[in-house]
Amino acid sequence: MKGDGLSARIDRRRFIKRAGYGSVALASLAALGQRVIPVWANDGDQIEFTFSARSHATVAGVSHQVTMAGDGKFNSSQVEGGGSFNHFKVVDGFPRPLLAAGTWKAKRLVSFHSIGTFGVFAAGVLELEVELVREFPSPLVVPATLEVVCNIDAVPLSTGKDEGFTLQAEGVSFEPSGAGITLLSTALDERS
Repeated sequence: MKGDGLSARIDRRRFIKRAGYGSVALASLAALGQRVIPVWANDGDQIEFTFSARSHATVAGVSHQVTMAGDGKFNSSQVEGGGSFNHFKVVDGFPRPLLAAGTWKAKRLVSFHSIGTFGVFAAGVLELEVELVREFPSPLVVPATLEVVCNIDAVPLSTGKDEGFTLQAEGVSFEPSGAGITLLSTALDERS
C-alpha cells in the first residue's frame, strides 16, 4: 500500500474473506456467551462513516438539540473527517433560538468496536475526539467527544445502543433522539 495508510484503499476481496471468517468466529463465541472485541486485520484497512442525525439534552430544565452531519474514514490508528452542526433550544414557536452553529473536525480515533458486517455495511460504535469550530454567535474552538453508533436491523446486528450520535462538549451530553441515519461502510469510494 502506498501513501500514509489512511488514503490507501481496502483490498475488498481480502477484507470480505477475513470478515466472513471473523463472522463465523464471532457467532461461535457469541453462542458460548463470550464477549468479543474484534481486531483489525491490517492497519491499512479502512472504514468510511457518514451520518446525519439529531441528538438532545436537557440543560437547566430546558430541552436542547444538536443537529449534526458529517463523514470521513478511519483505520485502526488514524481518522479524518468532519462536517457541520447547529445547536438550538427546543421551545414553542419558530424559529427556535439558535445557540451555536459551525463545523467540526475529527482529531483522534478513540476506539472502534465492530460487531459484524452485512454486505458492505458494518455495525459498531465509533468514538472520536473532535473539535467543534463554532462560527455563530462568535468564533470559538471547543474540544468534544463524538460517538457514532450504527446498527443493522436487517440481520439484526445491534450494538445495544441507540442509532445516531452522542456528543459530549462543555459538560453536556447530547444523546440520540431517534431521528437520522448513520452508516459505516467497508466499500470505499474509488472515485477521485
